[in-house]
Amino acid sequence: MEPIIRKIGKQIDAKERTSIPYIVAIGGCPGVGKSTFTDLLKANLAKCGIDAEILRLDHYHLSLEARKQFDNELDPRRIEWHKLHATLANIKNGARSITKPVVNQLTTETDEETLDLQDVAVLLFEGSYVLGDSPPIDFLPYADMAIYLETSLENIYDWKWQRELKKTQVRTPSVFFQHMMNIVGDFAFHVYPTRKNADYIVQIDRKHAYTISDRPAIEISAEPNFTPYRLEMLAY
Repeated sequence: MEPIIRKIGKQIDAKERTSIPYIVAIGGCPGVGKSTFTDLLKANLAKCGIDAEILRLDHYHLSLEARKQFDNELDPRRIEWHKLHATLANIKNGARSITKPVVNQLTTETDEETLDLQDVAVLLFEGSYVLGDSPPIDFLPYADMAIYLETSLENIYDWKWQRELKKTQVRTPSVFFQHMMNIVGDFAFHVYPTRKNADYIVQIDRKHAYTISDRPAIEISAEPNFTPYRLEMLAY
């Protein structure tokens, strides 16, 4: 994580100090560990004396009832894009505080909170679509740095299943399997293409260790290295 922290520090020092935070977009497949990475990055920035706050794309979902009309977790229609764009535009325009939604991902309970940006140097913008560059998923222009997280399909499946087991209403293994099939298809279509926009690619292994590389040094393939067919080999 040190290369990213050093780069953020240099960029903050180099630019004229304003009330506008330096925005770091952190994207990748659902279940890859974006929230964990983002929380860890915030903690490490704090150790370097850099104040950071987090804006999570998933908190801009439609209500639980409204989302029922869309089966897939990654269906873009589940997000209130206009509200998220308005929030980011306000931040870029120098807003000293914003009111944003908060969602508990396990209980689905919703609330709002006011985020004070007065002394915030870095805003960590996290979610599957945050590296998008096509309307309405065109968040890349807001970002000063873009980070893409990835791991193996097997890790994604296992980590998502472990999260599933913590829910009050757990899907059966067969229903969960179909759920993951849908996610992989949507991921390949909507999220993986945004990988090309990353400044850094973060590879995550089974033990959640990170390997960080500059994107230009990594070959970008036209398709992700897994397909729904590989899911059939997973025994759950």
